[in-house]
Amino acid sequence: MHDRDMRKCLAERLGATGWQQVPIRRGCLDMYFQPFDGLVLSLGVEKSRRYASAFTGSFYLGRTFSWSLASKDYPAIGYRRLGHFLEIAELPNLGLEAFGAENVDYWWTPFTLDCCARFADAVELSLPRFLSQPKLTQVICESKLLLERLALVETVRRSIQGSSGSVPKREARLPMGNDVQPIWYVTAETALKGAHSSIPTKVGIISLAEDAWCCERFLVAGLGTDVGEESNVEPR
Repeated sequence: MHDRDMRKCLAERLGATGWQQVPIRRGCLDMYFQPFDGLVLSLGVEKSRRYASAFTGSFYLGRTFSWSLASKDYPAIGYRRLGHFLEIAELPNLGLEAFGAENVDYWWTPFTLDCCARFADAVELSLPRFLSQPKLTQVICESKLLLERLALVETVRRSIQGSSGSVPKREARLPMGNDVQPIWYVTAETALKGAHSSIPTKVGIISLAEDAWCCERFLVAGLGTDVGEESNVEPR
């Protein structure tokens, strides 16, 4: 099975259990989300850099679509691989092999329909365990990193809403092949320059632009809730 077919299979499996696919990759093979307690619960499907047909997934809880954004301030319990929440006795039914009690970094291989189904089962099994970690929501809401990120996202969104939509000519450095218009990248660069004394990196610009765009599309327009406000939608 090719990457394209595997991703399509996962989208169908995960979509059936309440995950919505995000049309940006954020450093992973594919990204999905669900709203949770006014926050954004993300699932990143990650492809191995060492093995061509191995993949796994990580949960990430944040205020925006900032999957994998972390620092010393970000609580470790908010960014976990699926294997962290799986019991050894459960592994055979999930297509996994135990390599010792200390190893929780499990990968599914190869790219097959069966592996996709078992991965989706693992997501469904481990999700409530991830969300039931003590004080998870509290420590996420207290994270200075995520508060700063939310402020930057709001700066970009408000600037876009008040702009004419025109974009000056830029060097060919913007991502191609996704739904994010160039104005988001230009505005993100301006916001980062205003917030920091150093010159923003290309990766930083792309990350903020796509984060803000996702918040506008999925939280504000799509779900009818503003960024940072409490949502009554429960994860499934």
